[in-house]
Amino acid sequence: MMTPTILFDLDGTLVDTARDLVEALNAVLDHHGRTPVSVDEGRLMVGYGGRALLKHGFAATGTPADDGLLDTCFPLFLEKYEAHLTRYSTLYPGLVAQLTSLVEEGIQLGVVTNKPERLARLVLTETGIDHYFSALIGGDTLAEKKPHPAPLIAALNQMGGSAAHALMVGDSQIDKDSAQAARMVFIGVSFGYSKPPMAALEPDGLLNHYDDLPAVAHHLRPLDFSPPS
Repeated sequence: MMTPTILFDLDGTLVDTARDLVEALNAVLDHHGRTPVSVDEGRLMVGYGGRALLKHGFAATGTPADDGLLDTCFPLFLEKYEAHLTRYSTLYPGLVAQLTSLVEEGIQLGVVTNKPERLARLVLTETGIDHYFSALIGGDTLAEKKPHPAPLIAALNQMGGSAAHALMVGDSQIDKDSAQAARMVFIGVSFGYSKPPMAALEPDGLLNHYDDLPAVAHHLRPLDFSPPS
């Protein structure tokens, strides 16, 4: 019998990394004589990768950056981000208890993110949750990244899982599109970085708090969950 599997996005799904990303953005903006953006402003810009964050940041503070400037800035952004990778990053409420329960019940867990694999691994390690996951696919692990289905399929293959016995949990349209392309059920979290409310994206299931994950997952897929009594 195929072991049930749950794949998670990272930023905005497992870990709230927005402030650390905005701090790195502001370091780059300052380097180029731009004014910083607030954390609240920057939070609306994250969720589509570092390069997109830079593009939004430059556009919000003056003349938009062309591709050449973005190419020049991206290594500096990564340098500044890695220097303080999880200074302000926090795990979402209820996450650790659910990860612990899922692993104890024999559910396989993996992470599929568009963040570079090395940085993603560091975030998982520094936030103390790396040991829960038996697969990690980053944005540079393969030639393709989300919304292409290949990263999700690769994670499932690493764990010996199957799309028919798997769920994808994420916070964006990209995550939903990737899950659908991989023929997986998609659970959207309402507390991530999606610009339209997650409910408007019509996920297969909606998660408002990690305490609700077992009930939502059981309703969508006959995993080895027991619904709350």
